[in-house]
Amino acid sequence: MTRLPDPIERPLDWVSPKYVTSLDQRGRYVATENTLERLQEELETIAGFDRVHDYATDSHPADNHAYALRQIRRSQIMVEIQKLTSKREYRNHARIGSAVVLLRAVGYATLHYLLK
Repeated sequence: MTRLPDPIERPLDWVSPKYVTSLDQRGRYVATENTLERLQEELETIAGFDRVHDYATDSHPADNHAYALRQIRRSQIMVEIQKLTSKREYRNHARIGSAVVLLRAVGYATLHYLLK
C-alpha cells in the first residue's frame, strides 16, 4: 500500500508567486475594509453618545469631560480614516496615470510605425 504524503510535509511547489501575491494584496484590502468598518462603527457610537449629551438637561463635570474625550477620539478616527482612504485614492491615481502613459506610448509607437 502506498502512503500519501502528509499535507504539512508536501512541498509548496504548486503555489505560484503571483497567486501568493494576489492573496496577500486581497488580504490587505480586506484588512483595510475591516478597519474602515470598525472605525465607522466607532464614529456612529460616538455620535450616539453625543446626542445623549446634547439632550441632557443637567450638566455634570464628568459628562463634560467624557464629551471632550469623545471629541478627541473622533478627530483621531477621522485622521485614521483619511490615511486609509488617501492611500487607496493614491493607488487609483497611480494606476490611471500609468494607464495613460501606456496608452500614449502605444499610440506614439503606432503612429511612428504608420508614418514609416
